[in-house]
Amino acid sequence: RRVHGDTSLDILLNMDKFLKQETGMESPLVETLDRILAAERCEGVVAAHANGTCLGVRGAFNSDAAGFARALTLAAGALDAAEPVSVVFVERETSSITLTTSGDVTTAVLRRA
Repeated sequence: RRVHGDTSLDILLNMDKFLKQETGMESPLVETLDRILAAERCEGVVAAHANGTCLGVRGAFNSDAAGFARALTLAAGALDAAEPVSVVFVERETSSITLTTSGDVTTAVLRRA
């Protein structure tokens, strides 16, 4: 499939550039993701819309992680409906994932232990 003269693969490979040309609104998100990834021990970061769509991804995550991050925060929120969940921690021996939700955006950050 062609979109504006590019193949779908070209768009996937150059998603940031394509979004900037089409919407002009991802620059702050891209800069934020890059800044988070540059933090000490950070291995990856993904931002997801409330519907699970990937808004941006850097490092060890891929775009599929967006839906999982959103689903995990929704599941954590379902544990106690009286207490809204805004931060979820998943810890392992070698790494941890911090998930935060603000408005319609859920962010997951993978860090080495």
